[in-house]
Amino acid sequence: MGIGVWYEMWISDPVSYLFKNADPRGSLRANVSNATVRNLSNLKLSNMLEDRHSMSTLVRDEVSDKVEGLGLFAWHSLCEESPFSRC
Repeated sequence: MGIGVWYEMWISDPVSYLFKNADPRGSLRANVSNATVRNLSNLKLSNMLEDRHSMSTLVRDEVSDKVEGLGLFAWHSLCEESPFSRC
C-alpha cells in the first residue's frame, strides 16, 4: 500500500504568480512533496493508517503558508493507493 497526494492550486495574486517565481507549479509540487515526506516521517504508523485527516491538515497548513507569497492558494488531500480505493 502507498499513499497518493492530490492537490489543486488557484492563482490568488496574478502579479506574484507571473513575476515572483520562474516555476510556480514546480515550487508548489516541491513544497507539497517535502511537507508530505516530513510529516509522514514524524507520524506514528497507527495514526497514519487510521486517520489521514490530521496529516492532511498539517501538510495543507505548511504548504499554504509557503506558497501564499507566490500568489497561489493550494488544496490537497491524501488517499491510500490500493486496488480497492479511488482517489
